[in-house]
Amino acid sequence: MNTSSKKPVFKSADEIIRLMLESKKQSKIESQEFAKTQEFQDMLVRLRAMKKKKNAL
Repeated sequence: MNTSSKKPVFKSADEIIRLMLESKKQSKIESQEFAKTQEFQDMLVRLRAMKKKKNAL
């Protein structure tokens, strides 16, 4: 029975921080792109209408 020895996947603290920042930056870009979609704008319109209706009661 062969057991393969795997190298640890731990990265340096600087590399982890860099990867986290890149991930956060990518998420922000994706969120901004979604906010520009018609689907998101329609949701905002519906939510604002619901809020006005709730406040009017």
